[in-house]
Amino acid sequence: MKIYLDDIRNPHQSGYKDSDWIVCKNDKTFKDMFESFGSIITHISFDHDIDSYNDDGAEVTGYDCVKWLCDYIQDNNLDISNLILNFHTANPVGKENMASYWSNFKENYERSK
Repeated sequence: MKIYLDDIRNPHQSGYKDSDWIVCKNDKTFKDMFESFGSIITHISFDHDIDSYNDDGAEVTGYDCVKWLCDYIQDNNLDISNLILNFHTANPVGKENMASYWSNFKENYERSK
């Protein structure tokens, strides 16, 4: 299963040719999908600016979702050896932040196993 987090685009607009992607338009749907199907998710592609807000009205970004994902993986001691993350955002700073956070997490998580 593949998850595509973006509030506007669809996977084909980001160059994905296959139809295996499930689109999540906001952070809540993304979290629900991962909590429900995490063991069979193989790919996640992130947009940074997803037009989501928490209950206090603060913006939630794709970067926040990457951080949540890392916490969830660690808290539940999940196997991530087959999980591939991509970052299709048009926000270059957001892309770098998300990619760096994931890379650092993955390296340290796998080393601790």
